[in-house]
Amino acid sequence: MIELASLLKGVKYPAAKNTIVNSVLSDNTDKNISELLRQIEDKVYNNAPEVISAIDLVNRE
Repeated sequence: MIELASLLKGVKYPAAKNTIVNSVLSDNTDKNISELLRQIEDKVYNNAPEVISAIDLVNRE
């Protein structure tokens, strides 16, 4: 999650899911992180901890 937290620092919040995904993803982004981000709820997130919480929910399913 350390890599994810550092990737999310560059996002300007509040941000919609698509904005977050597009800001974070690149060719060298870990495939697991890419997949998790694509699975989070489609909504506006106010900060990085909200995104990380959404990813935790995806991981539990």
